[in-house]
Amino acid sequence: MNPSAPKKQTTRNAIAYLLILVVTGGLLFFTKDNWLPVVQSQVGSETGANDLDHAGGSHHDHGHDHGHDHGHDHGNAAEGSVELSEQAQRNLKLSSKRAYPQNFWKRMEIPGEIVDRPGLTDRSLTSPIAGVITAVHAQQGDIIKSGDRLVTVRLVSDYLQQAQSNLFKAVRETEIVDNEIKRIQSMVDSGIIPGKRVIQLRQDIERQCSQIDATCQDLITRGFSEAQVADAKQGKFLTSIEIKAPVKQTDSHQAELDLGNSKQEPAKAPFFEVQELVSELGHQVRPGEQIAVLSDHQHLFVRGHAFKREAGNLERVMEKGWGVGVEFVEDVPENWPNLNQRFKIRHLSNEVDPKSRTFDFIVPMENQSRIYEDGDRTSIVWRFRPGQRVRLQIPVEKIEGVLVLPAAAVVRDGAEVYAFQALGRLYRRFPVHVLHQDRHHVVLANDGSLPEGAEVAQRSAASLNRVLKSQTNEGSKEFHVHADGTVHSNSDH
Repeated sequence: MNPSAPKKQTTRNAIAYLLILVVTGGLLFFTKDNWLPVVQSQVGSETGANDLDHAGGSHHDHGHDHGHDHGHDHGNAAEGSVELSEQAQRNLKLSSKRAYPQNFWKRMEIPGEIVDRPGLTDRSLTSPIAGVITAVHAQQGDIIKSGDRLVTVRLVSDYLQQAQSNLFKAVRETEIVDNEIKRIQSMVDSGIIPGKRVIQLRQDIERQCSQIDATCQDLITRGFSEAQVADAKQGKFLTSIEIKAPVKQTDSHQAELDLGNSKQEPAKAPFFEVQELVSELGHQVRPGEQIAVLSDHQHLFVRGHAFKREAGNLERVMEKGWGVGVEFVEDVPENWPNLNQRFKIRHLSNEVDPKSRTFDFIVPMENQSRIYEDGDRTSIVWRFRPGQRVRLQIPVEKIEGVLVLPAAAVVRDGAEVYAFQALGRLYRRFPVHVLHQDRHHVVLANDGSLPEGAEVAQRSAASLNRVLKSQTNEGSKEFHVHADGTVHSNSDH
């Protein structure tokens, strides 16, 4: 065999491969306009996907095995975390509370205001006689108890003076006739004087007694007390009369107020406030003329204004005896004791206002007060005042097994709604499903997005979301949070 034959065969193969490469290269070069854009597009897509994967924190291999998938979070838009110092948490007034499933009542809100109880809150005092005001014992804003003096009126009525004189004369005349009967009784018994005389005298006494009773009743109805009438019988005529605060009427609506088992001491006030003093010192008044207006704001009404379409819900609440919520506008509850009352609808109006197209309903309430004393003067400050606006929360529908958070505990970001789980200095953002929201509460579906009993930030969700976005834009963080709530440093990987 020729030893040079294998070498020649290898040389021919190398030349053939070289020719194939030259031809292939030439074809690729002359057809690059067709295939090069396609290759560049595919390479760009794969590179972008890899970059997005790293930016979103999708690392499945961290060089160690946890035994299960922790669902690592490196600050992506869906489940980011923000770290705050203790000072920052205090600046945002952050507080957290464990979230557990509970029941929630959906409520409709109806406007209203606090009003007086007609015929009971305000009480007018009038002069029972004609006279001149000689003394004023209370001023506007003062507190007077039942029986306290308000003004003194000097009598100028000839009728009352004559009535007292007639009363005294009748009493004296009765005593004289009675003494006469006693004097002649023995002579009547012995037949010296006929018995007809005694009968006539006794009839005179009966007529005088009737006159005395009528005059006494007349004086009492004109403002005289029983003691003053008794003095008039003895000849001590009344020249002036004191108009006093009336006895406080027993409240017939007290039973409608349910204070529960609270130890709250309601404003049980056996007094009145001088709301207005009409007459002045030296003013001459006529019988029945108004002298003052007294007010008693211990018990008031809350009057709501509802549209006709809301009547069905109100009727159901009234029928079942459900309580309604009352939010007092411009109230400062931290300055007063807890208002442990159960508010219930007492009355639904059957008339619709032609202007506002609403009808009213009434809810009784009990007020709270503070009393201030300055020497001999006493004044009172009521927590609630007629004319103060309120919002009534009427129960409509019960939702069971949901998570209830304050309205400030969630933030809307496009189509997503987020809340924040408190993990020490870290606050992890998680998406939630909102079932219902009002001005004070947000109701979340208990769908497992939040572990039961997890600590949730109760406010400043919008601020936390802004801080999270700012940190995400600045770059990746030095920590990450697992789905089970554990926190790990990125340096561990």
